[in-house]
Parts: sequence; C-alpha cells; structure tokens
Amino acid sequence: MSTGRCSTCTPRRTGTKPTHRARTIKRNEPGGGAGKARLIPEYCGLLPEYHSDEDSLTMQELKPNLLIVDDEPELLELYTESFELLGLGVVPARDGEEAWRLFSAREGAFQLVISDIFMPRLNGIELLNRIKRSHPHIPVLLISGYEHRREMVSQSPIQPDEYLEKPFELETLFEAVQRLLPAGL
Repeated sequence: MSTGRCSTCTPRRTGTKPTHRARTIKRNEPGGGAGKARLIPEYCGLLPEYHSDEDSLTMQELKPNLLIVDDEPELLELYTESFELLGLGVVPARDGEEAWRLFSAREGAFQLVISDIFMPRLNGIELLNRIKRSHPHIPVLLISGYEHRREMVSQSPIQPDEYLEKPFELETLFEAVQRLLPAGL
C-alpha cells in the first residue's frame, strides 16, 4: 500500500488544500484488468464536525448504519473503511446469504443496503427482493461490474432504489448514498 491524495476531498468542498493522505488499494476488476487502484481516505473533509466526548454517545446512536455486501474482499474493505471514515456505521457481508442473515437478525438496524449483484449463494437481486418484501422502506443500492446485469436488474419485479456500474469513483458512491439516506451523509 502506498499513500496519495484523497480524490474525494477537494478544495471546493472542504475549503482546504487537497493535501489529505490516502491509502491505495490495488485490485482486479472484471473486464478492467489488473493494476487499477482506489484511494481510501485517511482523512476527508466530509467527516462530521462533531468530535467532543460530550456529543460522541449521542452521535454514535444517531449515525446511519449501512449493510455492505460484496464477495470481493478488497472492495468490501474499501467500502467499509471509506464509509466508517465518513462517520457511518458499517456491517460488511461477503455474500447475499450472510447479508440476509445479518439483516434479519438486526431488525431495524440498517438505514441502507449496498450490494453487489453477482455473488455466490444468494445474488444481489434475490437479496433485494427479500429486503423489499420485508422492509420496503429500506433503500437498496445495487452495484455490478458486468454490463448485462443492468438488463437483469430491469427485468426484476422489484427495482433497486439506485444502481451503479463498476468501475466508479468513490465520490459517485458517496453521492448516491447521500441521496438515499434520509438525513444524507
């Protein structure tokens, strides 16, 4: 891992120089080949402004919780660490079956589910259908690196609240999450 500048932090957003440090994770992407890299911000101007000990318990209780599902360990780590740095609670799952078990066991704990589509045991569309049947108010964002998955999603009787095709910038994912969370980021 190396360090670099955080692509999600910009002077227009933070009012500071873009000197934030970030860890780089290299990974393979379907159809994208090896050697692509993504930055995980170690500090980001999007971080909440509350840091006092007095407020920490209240803010901890109020922060949105995400269930993030991906069978690629590097991506799951990237998404998890990135959203935790933004002050969100994150529960990672390695496939749809694990995600459904966690979602069912923690009734009402999640404000948003982000899931890959193509995974072993239970795919993202099946997970979407289960979640929307039991909790139709919970937003679900599906992501996939395979072009034909968009067609598969459009044919599903239950539609996700949002869909992103890989590869995408973390900022695009952050913006989608901000639109889907009731209180935003």
